[in-house]
Amino acid sequence: MFSNFKSLNEIFYNNSINFGDKKLVYFRDDENKEKAYSYKDIMYYSMDLSKKLINYNLKTGDKVIISLDTGVNFIISFFGVLFSGAIPIPIPPVNSSKKDTINRMKHILLDSNAKYVIVHKKIEDKCYKQMQGMIEKLNMQRIIVNLYYTRLGLDKNIEYYTLKSEDVCFIQYTSGSSGLPKGVPIKQKNLFHNVDTISRAIDIKEKDFAVSWLPLYHDMGLAFIKSLR
Repeated sequence: MFSNFKSLNEIFYNNSINFGDKKLVYFRDDENKEKAYSYKDIMYYSMDLSKKLINYNLKTGDKVIISLDTGVNFIISFFGVLFSGAIPIPIPPVNSSKKDTINRMKHILLDSNAKYVIVHKKIEDKCYKQMQGMIEKLNMQRIIVNLYYTRLGLDKNIEYYTLKSEDVCFIQYTSGSSGLPKGVPIKQKNLFHNVDTISRAIDIKEKDFAVSWLPLYHDMGLAFIKSLR
């Protein structure tokens, strides 16, 4: 299934070229209205975010916390970080009414050594002021995400950071239910093996649809990657 590719970046770029207008993912908003996004849509937005991240002086191998709720912004941010050569760290968005999520975020900020944190404007306004001092002390940069990216042209000569099978794809933090959350690096080859095993076990075909209510920042919620087949 993935024998011709070394990284998720390559797979997604290849599928964006070959299946550009094919619908990749559907989301329902708060008013229960459905919005569909194609491979090309996600690729356009992700590459634009990638360029913005690089303009923030993001370097290859830097760690970027993605603290977003489930939605298209999460997918764009995830791939945008990968295309820039950085390592995404998906975590739940902070809830100002839940002290445990704030404490978890503070621990991950300190433990991960991340240099950037991606948040949504409405979340940033409500919650991140409580951690302003820590973010400044760690010399982190906050990147506010709204879906107003530029739709860059997509062609076969577009440049993006290529990864190797031994490289880390993302870092997944444990829930911390039995102690402090721990970051687990997931390599490209491990991700490929896991997704390939799941896909073969349930015999996923190109025309199949998958319905999920799991949050994308959850390790099982990241199963949207299976749609890349």
